[in-house]
Amino acid sequence: MKYIKKFLKECFRYKLSGFSMVACLSLSMLAAYYGITIFNNLYYEHKEQTEYQYQYTTTFNCMAKELSELPSLPENINCNLKITNYEMYLSDTNTTNLVHIALHSKNENWPLVSGYYPNKKERNETENPILIGQAFLEYTYEENGNRYYDIFDDKYKVVGVFGSKNSVAYDYYIVLYADSLGEKTKKMMEENEFMSSYNMILESNTEDTDVIFQSYIKNNYAASISAHESYFNASAAPIYNEKEFCIIIYLFCFICIAIIMKFWMVQRSHEMQVCKAFGYSNRKVILRLLRSFGCMMLFSLIVFSICCSTINFILKDSLKEYHLEFSWNILIPYFAVFFIAVLVVSIKPVYVLITKSIASSLHEG
Repeated sequence: MKYIKKFLKECFRYKLSGFSMVACLSLSMLAAYYGITIFNNLYYEHKEQTEYQYQYTTTFNCMAKELSELPSLPENINCNLKITNYEMYLSDTNTTNLVHIALHSKNENWPLVSGYYPNKKERNETENPILIGQAFLEYTYEENGNRYYDIFDDKYKVVGVFGSKNSVAYDYYIVLYADSLGEKTKKMMEENEFMSSYNMILESNTEDTDVIFQSYIKNNYAASISAHESYFNASAAPIYNEKEFCIIIYLFCFICIAIIMKFWMVQRSHEMQVCKAFGYSNRKVILRLLRSFGCMMLFSLIVFSICCSTINFILKDSLKEYHLEFSWNILIPYFAVFFIAVLVVSIKPVYVLITKSIASSLHEG
């Protein structure tokens, strides 16, 4: 308790500047931690979604009472055809999630952290292959050296895992193949009267999907097809500038630290002059300043840690997708900015303090 009191006394010898220093240091740390981490996640999420986006895409709506009535493509057409965002009950997670169902799979373009895309032969011979995002890995189970995942209590063999270390853009993707659906899954889809309208997509990097839609899908399935939209992805360049955003965040941190450091040094300089007048050596004066500043830095780190833990706990469902783990890529630049700000503001007043005569200090005091 005695040491805690001494520690707090060093931090708040001057209450206004002490509280202001702790508040500004904590705020700058929070800005760097949350601002850069969340921005990087959004930046990489957009970058990856754009990178893996197909050059040609056509979306359309299909009304089908039976799965057999859904459109299909001949093998010589070099594009993918999928049902997108279909709500399906996931037995392992006890939740309903959106899945993609591949009807025609030629050139898949998702990031796989492990595994592979099953070909047509494997889909006919393997036990219902499935591709899942790495967020669902914790719900899989192992049998005979293979991983499995349950949907509508049908067992699917996990052959590929989506994901990236930089973002969660594909962590929650699930892809099934129409030619290897489980029996219960097919039954649930056919019995679901509210989902007779399917959102579908044609996608390709080599063929114009609008031409395929107009010449094949619309001609052969006109009775069940409604409005459609086609897109051409001309560029994969991200819309954000990572370096500029980081510079803005660190500039904000620099300004916060510099302003409060200037305010704190003004108050402490007078105290140090008095100490010199009473016989303190320059070494003792500097150590006294460093001890007080070090205590406030430590207290700010404690406040920052408590704030982070509290925010992450309260918003755990909202923030879990942003990979808010410790990062040297944020910490090292922050401390570089911190020490530069401290040096820029404190060098002159410290130099003046240690070179000023005792008589001058007494006269100013």
